[in-house]
Amino acid sequence: MSLEEDLADALARIAELERSTPQARQAQYEADLAAADLAESGFGGDPPVGADRHGRGCLCPYCPDEEDYL
Repeated sequence: MSLEEDLADALARIAELERSTPQARQAQYEADLAAADLAESGFGGDPPVGADRHGRGCLCPYCPDEEDYL
């Protein structure tokens, strides 16, 4: 390849990256919001003291209460 062809190829790649930057920023923003929502929900955190890792009688907020097993 000649230098002119290399330069044209590089400029085309740069132009494509510049066109895709707004979509990439939007996707990153949405991923950040989803991560913040997940962190705020408490899901995925350590279970409370006394929780037995999702067996009967687990005290975490995601498991059914004991009366729901009846």
